[in-house]
Amino acid sequence: MKKTLAILLAMTMAFSAVALVVAADFDVTLDGTKYTVIQPESIEFVPMVKDEANGVSNVPQGGCTLDALIDGDVVRGATAFGTKGIVLIKNEYIGANAVTGSVAAEQDPELVPDFAFSLDLGSVKEFDTAYFMVYHQIQACIAIPADKKVIVEVSEDGNVWVPVGIDGEFYMNVDVDDYDQDAPEDAETVECAVYLGEEVSARYVRYTFTFMPVPEAGYWEYYTNIHEWIGFTEVGVALWTDGEEPEVLDPNLANTEPTKVEGSWIGDDGVEVKIMNFVNNAGVKTVDVTVYESEAYLENGIEAPVTEEYTATYSVVGNRVTITYEDGSIDKMSATIDEDGDLTLGTGINAVVYSPYEAPAPVEMSGVWFAEVDGAIMVVDFSTANVMKMITYEAGDFEANGTEGTALLTLEYAYTAGPSYIDVDMDGTISRLTVSYEGETLILDDGEVPMNLAPYVPKEPEVSQPEDESSEPEDETSEEGDTSTEASAPATSIPATSTDAPVEDDGDSTLVIVIVAVAAVVVIAVVVVFIVKKKK
Repeated sequence: MKKTLAILLAMTMAFSAVALVVAADFDVTLDGTKYTVIQPESIEFVPMVKDEANGVSNVPQGGCTLDALIDGDVVRGATAFGTKGIVLIKNEYIGANAVTGSVAAEQDPELVPDFAFSLDLGSVKEFDTAYFMVYHQIQACIAIPADKKVIVEVSEDGNVWVPVGIDGEFYMNVDVDDYDQDAPEDAETVECAVYLGEEVSARYVRYTFTFMPVPEAGYWEYYTNIHEWIGFTEVGVALWTDGEEPEVLDPNLANTEPTKVEGSWIGDDGVEVKIMNFVNNAGVKTVDVTVYESEAYLENGIEAPVTEEYTATYSVVGNRVTITYEDGSIDKMSATIDEDGDLTLGTGINAVVYSPYEAPAPVEMSGVWFAEVDGAIMVVDFSTANVMKMITYEAGDFEANGTEGTALLTLEYAYTAGPSYIDVDMDGTISRLTVSYEGETLILDDGEVPMNLAPYVPKEPEVSQPEDESSEPEDETSEEGDTSTEASAPATSIPATSTDAPVEDDGDSTLVIVIVAVAAVVVIAVVVVFIVKKKK
């Protein structure tokens, strides 16, 4: 599958090209810091060949061209590498070896190629940040640059290049790890602003990247780890304009495997209990937070009053998580997971330990229940999933006919179930009913008047008694075989042992006799009363 993917992509690849486009600058906010992204007027792809046997090329996707990287049309949330606006860069050296089936050990890491983007800003501009939007899909062999590193250089004429800082080496603040064999299958677009630590004035800027080498031989059986491609959706320079000043990222931090905080966690700092649900949806990372007062939560669990709820965005670089709130404020803290699976956020006295959290399963509502309400019978039917049907009957009619009687009023409401309650949508108004049981009684409580419901069991249909067609057994003694005379004494004999089980009396005959006797007494009594009244 991966070989086929590589071949198909290789069939569409185009070699170095120059694109010219005019696009407006735009603003972005990353980790609580605002930047203005300056769009280049043109971009050139520069392959850097280290050996005649290797090469590198660019492959714009979805019918786009190289100018998709400087058009300001930022592709966020893409889940397929063929999306228009994504430009893939192909390592032909690794790709060729992958197609021929050679092993990782045969691929010389010294021959892994470099490539560069050369940007013309149109005139001398001031900037302090390198800006990228990278596309990452490890199961499709699309990785990030080796060591998350970029070499940043500037030039006066576009020919002679001078590194920014000491050696031009900077590191991308992206929280993906392409050496992770269990990397998530979801594709991601990851936005990053690489702070240079100083303001630079230049017209020409060049970014150089290196492909990841193929991992050790043991990984080769997994084609998802050959790191054959790198993807970009946007490239430019930027100037931070507001918020906390960014920091130059330490290479050790950049290359530390990101802490996997995805999932739900719960922690208690002694004052508040927080349930934090971290979600990574195609590179868009959000955290939903529910806050309870500690003592109330310990007494009631999630049934305790919620003191605060909010959603924020987050990012992880190495073992540091940054949470950005809706008001623009941010929290930056360390994030580590121990061998027991507990997540610790912060250090020292500010550290809070969070345990993996699994929300209680919603209650399951089923069956038919009833109760007497104001002289009528209310039937609550949960036979249909997520629907509560309420049917009212006249008490006598219900007593005689059950749910086969005539319904006076029928109402249906949709509901959603929580761990110990249901939220019923009553024509747009949501009413919460707490669900509990006492023995066989279902209790629905709206906080005012609880309703105690008994399980409804349909009446069994009446079955008429069959007539007793039994008759006295015929005398099996043959008259012709009877040789006895009236004068002769009855013969004395020992009854033979029978293997047949005795016939049990099922009580039907006795019941019939009793019924007949009672009926006769009733009839006689009625007649006597009638006669007495007549004489008077």
